[in-house]
Amino acid sequence: MKSTKYTIIQLLLLTFVVTSSFYLGLNAEFFIQGTVQWFKDSDTDLTLQSKITDIEKQNIIDNCNGSLGVEEFSNCLVNEIKQFYIYNITNDSIQLTFEELKQRGGDCKDWSELYNELAESSGYDSVTRNYNSIVNVKYGHQWDIVYNETDWCEIDLLGVTCGKAEDTG
Repeated sequence: MKSTKYTIIQLLLLTFVVTSSFYLGLNAEFFIQGTVQWFKDSDTDLTLQSKITDIEKQNIIDNCNGSLGVEEFSNCLVNEIKQFYIYNITNDSIQLTFEELKQRGGDCKDWSELYNELAESSGYDSVTRNYNSIVNVKYGHQWDIVYNETDWCEIDLLGVTCGKAEDTG
């Protein structure tokens, strides 16, 4: 019940701050951002952002799902991700949320894990692969492979390379 009490108080405060800033002719955006940040920093359970994120992921899945083959599906995923793709080297110990990935970007690990999640959620077989780095010699790298009995596609950042299962040796 404590959480509900805080939520009501916070909503009243947000309403007061927003209406006061407009009434006083102050910079409303500044007040709104500060208040929203206070909401995020508080112990209130904010599920709205999570629901928006789930809807956005589901839209990508819906746009690319259907009776598409592996190659068409992989290309569709890349085209959907291109709309907000940002490459940003990220500490691999950080697990980014979908919203964080959209806003700040990520590196090969983050993007390949998103492709893997979207493919599996769409009913496709998918696995991430990587090779490790050698300190001061070469960087590590990670990518996703979407496959079925006859076809496979490697999704590497915004690139797609496909082949037939017999081509894999």
